[in-house]
Amino acid sequence: MGFRFIHALAAALSLSLLSISSVAPATAEKEASAAASDGYCWNAGEAVDVQKFSLPELERCIVAGSDPNVLVSFDFTLLSTMVWAVSEPWDDYDDFVRLLLEAGADPDALNYTGRTPLAEATRRGHADVIQVLRNAGAK
Repeated sequence: MGFRFIHALAAALSLSLLSISSVAPATAEKEASAAASDGYCWNAGEAVDVQKFSLPELERCIVAGSDPNVLVSFDFTLLSTMVWAVSEPWDDYDDFVRLLLEAGADPDALNYTGRTPLAEATRRGHADVIQVLRNAGAK
């Protein structure tokens, strides 16, 4: 009888560990989704006002799992949106671009006009952003 009890206990523990390991990724996805839906992060297809982000909020979104390459409004990536939508860069604007690139944003993603972030930054005269994009290997 002792052997059956130990075997049943081992099976129960094994099942519990399996359940825990399968819940963890779902929990992480749920947390990232919750962070993305709280108004500060971005979701696919949504309009994004990049000028309302603070650098800590952008970092929090990235840490929470928001994808910097997801297509947001007008089928732009967030990086493309940031470079295209900002006519007057703010003080730490280049830090926003750098953070997105460090998070894996594609520096050569085309926007709907066929321009890369580098082409758009050049067109708009954003010298600091041009340098950040070039340092990241943008073409």
